[in-house]
Amino acid sequence: MGNVIKLAQQGYDVRTCGDENLIYSSEWPLFKIYKQDSATVKDVTQTTTVATHDLGFPPVFWYFSNATINKWLGTGTMTNERRAEFFGPIGSAASIKINDSKLVYESGGFATGNLNLYYYIFGLDLTKQYTAPIIRVGAQPGEQGNRVFKIAKEGKSVSSDDLRDFVIHSRARSPMVHSVNPSGTIVKTFIVTHDLGYNPMFFGYTKGTDGYYTLIPTGTGGSSNFTSTDKTVTFNDTGGKEITIVILKDPFIIDQSVVVSV
Repeated sequence: MGNVIKLAQQGYDVRTCGDENLIYSSEWPLFKIYKQDSATVKDVTQTTTVATHDLGFPPVFWYFSNATINKWLGTGTMTNERRAEFFGPIGSAASIKINDSKLVYESGGFATGNLNLYYYIFGLDLTKQYTAPIIRVGAQPGEQGNRVFKIAKEGKSVSSDDLRDFVIHSRARSPMVHSVNPSGTIVKTFIVTHDLGYNPMFFGYTKGTDGYYTLIPTGTGGSSNFTSTDKTVTFNDTGGKEITIVILKDPFIIDQSVVVSV
């Protein structure tokens, strides 16, 4: 067996803490950011390419928007606000979608005007099954230390006081990948067993007939819904979809808090 590099959350002993309290382990990947940027869709009535990439596969992506659902459902021109919604509303029929080369805004609904976005494209393939090992579960607190481990991004200083300038910082969480689970075919029910011993964060993506993937709201609503336990994540849909469920090592509910000072 080769050597393993691990970094624990502040206040946890790296030798005994559970998977959910690690910041980094060389035995499973982090969400590696391939591209991130702001973008403006100048006319929400028109389908628009937001960004391109050359990964050669449809990757995991996130986005933030600054328009509320009330703006989308109202009439007339949308007004942008000083706010950011994680996977914010993109209208009743519009969507943000990705394939093996493009991130696209697809128009739909009755709103007019423009839309401001911020997006992340990660180097993680939505089509390839992957499962990380489970090393240990259960919170094992350790002594609070004063040492800090950090790796700066290219072109950034390790002395920076901005957490966005770091690949890894021991006083902040870094999303860690537990598994990528493509259904492979259209399904009405899809159960993924993770056995982490706690409810993890997860994201669902559905594949359209055009080969593009869009995010599925991971609550209950419309024809699709998700449920999760400390052992499984379950997807149900009345009509059926081809989907990928991405599960993180990070717990959905945590009772730990730290004061971040960089």
